[in-house]
Amino acid sequence: MIAKSQDVVVALALRVLERRNQEFLGYAELSRLLCISASETYKSTRRLIASRLVIFDTVKPILGPLYDYVVYGVPHAFPGSFGGPSRGIATAWAAEPLVKTFPQGNDLPPVWPWAEGNVRGFVVEPLHPKVPQAVRNLPELYEFLALVDALRVGRARDREMARKRLKELLSHDTPVAV
Repeated sequence: MIAKSQDVVVALALRVLERRNQEFLGYAELSRLLCISASETYKSTRRLIASRLVIFDTVKPILGPLYDYVVYGVPHAFPGSFGGPSRGIATAWAAEPLVKTFPQGNDLPPVWPWAEGNVRGFVVEPLHPKVPQAVRNLPELYEFLALVDALRVGRARDREMARKRLKELLSHDTPVAV
């Protein structure tokens, strides 16, 4: 039922808001944060509800199925690939928290292309073109989406570490950073 990659972005944004103990803001505010139109945000949420990844009345993600979909479905439904060098925002293993785990070497890192970015690397198309602006508006979303990219384009060790961290982020016991 999930037909667009932006649905994954919306679902993870809903988890970020839940971790903040913030009630659903409404489609207009969510669309402002994600830089996606309110109608597209609404349609994404409806697809997530139909897919049983979000609860209808509270518009909160159902964490177990969301984890399974993100880890096992997204890399196949929306595989990533590398493009040419560009300026952007570090993602996958070049972003927190994986950047601390593995030595980076001299290779150019994966980046989401963005003119205001501060890292030069090889382009990985984000799940939605507005992801760089969305993570500026909702900084906690950055880690989620970078981990998803590690699943989409990473090596086996990157994917394993991303799965472990996503398990923590998508569990009910996750402490909220203050």
